[in-house]
Amino acid sequence: MMPEGFGRRIRQLRKAKNMTQTQLAKKVGVHYIHIGRYERGKSDPNAYFLLRLARALGVTLDFLVYGKKPEPLLVDEELLFLFRTISTLSPQSRMAAKKLINEFLVELKKMAQGTV
Repeated sequence: MMPEGFGRRIRQLRKAKNMTQTQLAKKVGVHYIHIGRYERGKSDPNAYFLLRLARALGVTLDFLVYGKKPEPLLVDEELLFLFRTISTLSPQSRMAAKKLINEFLVELKKMAQGTV
């Protein structure tokens, strides 16, 4: 059983894209009656069609199912490597790294405000 609001999100997203149930159904590969059932909470799509629904509506699965906004992705590979490396350190070392990063960001903010 899908969480509260799942069907409403499908309907809102579909309407925001100016799509009919028939148009969405064709993109997903189901009969339009299924789209109506999903929107009314009378039926749940299987995993395959759930993924196709999310893609057709241009959202993540998390957003479609739970209404969660996606977390921003870290695309800088070097930073990603550094954060992954830090995550393998001891709790004390991770805390020290977090403290250094926080202090750096505070200083950057001061410089931007012209208070340094």
